[in-house]
Amino acid sequence: MKIQTITGSSIHAALAEARRLLGDDVVLLESVPPSGSEPARITVMIDETAAQAAPAPAPVAPPVVEEPTPLVPAGYGYGAAKRRRASDVASEENARLLESFSTAGDGSVQALPASAILHDGPHRTDDTPSRQPYPTGKPGRGRLFPDDGEAVRPSSPLPAHAATSRLEELLEAQLKLLHNRLDAMERRLDGAVVGASQRWVAHPLFAALLGQGLRPATVASLFESLIEKGHDPNTDVEKLKWVLGHEVRSRIAMPASRQSAATQVFIGPSGAGKTSLALKLTTHPNFFARRNPTVIVIAPEDTEGVPYQNPVDLYRRFGIPVQSVTTEEEMEQALGRLASFDQVLIDTPPIPAHEGQARKTLLRIRRMVDGLMPLEVQFVLNATRTLEGFEADYFKRLPLQPGTVALTHLDEIAGWGRIADWLIRLQLPVRFVSMGPKTPDDLTAFSPTWFVERMMELG
Repeated sequence: MKIQTITGSSIHAALAEARRLLGDDVVLLESVPPSGSEPARITVMIDETAAQAAPAPAPVAPPVVEEPTPLVPAGYGYGAAKRRRASDVASEENARLLESFSTAGDGSVQALPASAILHDGPHRTDDTPSRQPYPTGKPGRGRLFPDDGEAVRPSSPLPAHAATSRLEELLEAQLKLLHNRLDAMERRLDGAVVGASQRWVAHPLFAALLGQGLRPATVASLFESLIEKGHDPNTDVEKLKWVLGHEVRSRIAMPASRQSAATQVFIGPSGAGKTSLALKLTTHPNFFARRNPTVIVIAPEDTEGVPYQNPVDLYRRFGIPVQSVTTEEEMEQALGRLASFDQVLIDTPPIPAHEGQARKTLLRIRRMVDGLMPLEVQFVLNATRTLEGFEADYFKRLPLQPGTVALTHLDEIAGWGRIADWLIRLQLPVRFVSMGPKTPDDLTAFSPTWFVERMMELG
């Protein structure tokens, strides 16, 4: 393979000289038209092996060819040559590397194609043909380039330093997206990497707990605890199942007062079931119904654009004394009418998903309930919803921190391991569990023993 640069008064003349010197098998790589005192310059390539195989023709004077209307293909000419100089070999390699930064799946990072990174105006792609059709349909030399007197309007390529800077910015942005994606995956897996060398990974109970929804890190931690206590994973499966159940129970059985406070505040996101839970508690004979209960509904300040329906009429339908308040002044008046009631339940507006807006909502609720003592704040959560955002650190940042948890819709999920895993991380006691829509029957006090026996099918 031989590459040679040849100059001439015009591109056509330089090309004719290249054919005279090197033969008709030359391949044009680059062409630069004359500029000022600088002659035209072309860079050509010839395959020396092919040239040696066939004898070169005798030098002849270049034929005079009547030039048709010139046609400049998108991949050749002055503009294309300058674009290739602006995008050097290192930049092209970086572009190929950038294309490789893409992952499949929802929320995945998708890199921009390299062909869209370093160009300004038309550019050559793999789909661009190397030759355009001849204008007259008749093949002939010299028909791909303009004649001596015709000017080619160059494009405006990026300078080399600007192209490199732009590539670096795009690469940095793609790496940042990839970094954020990996962070989210790490938080979801909690750094859990379960190696095949761990002797209990193949245990049938290991797979059973994973199937229930527990994370690999949690299951591995449970088995490690058993090993430290002297239990052998290779013992009887049914016996080990009870031992594992006892370990899970010990991790979710958080201490809580046996007696509920006189005032209960229920907070939670939209759809958590706060109103349904309060109705069941105030009408169930085993809970607050025997304590002469009343309900205060704190309505949102602004309901415009917010899907909210005041539940006052629903409480009254069940014969529950209820008051609705919006301001702190109305709250003071409502509290003044509570002398004859032993149990107060406070139904609050939904907590927004965004933490900043949630803090604003809870700050308002806290100002309105500050005068109520003793006070128990319960976080009500629909068990069918995602639990990833409600971690222990999240609750610690809230201005009104819950001391207990109430689970609703627990009957609508099959694997309770996901709930158990969440409770292990949360380290908050569970007070009540709602197992269906019936009021007040589908309500029970939470029992860690009952929960684990149901989850692991112990009996």
